[in-house]
Amino acid sequence: MTLILCNKHGTSSFFESCEHIRELLKDKRYDEIKEIQAIVYHMKVCAKCIEKYGLEKYILCDSSTYDTNLDEPDEFWDDFEEAYDKMNNRIAWCARCYDELVL
Repeated sequence: MTLILCNKHGTSSFFESCEHIRELLKDKRYDEIKEIQAIVYHMKVCAKCIEKYGLEKYILCDSSTYDTNLDEPDEFWDDFEEAYDKMNNRIAWCARCYDELVL
């Protein structure tokens, strides 16, 4: 598990997001936020970035997706890392702060 030092919660788990998630949260458009899980990467990404960076195949549909994509070929992960590297302005979020916003 990756950790972040949050000013409010202290040591906490975290995830990254695209730069647009802040706006979606502000407008309470939670259904437009998609989760991506790829080994150590846990991200929340908007539809615009999913399309722009070709991340459709990494969307976390259910808990079995994580186990399933472990068997993917190296190209699957190379493509993800390339798309991840292209995403500028990623934001690290304290998972507990995020939960307080959406729950």
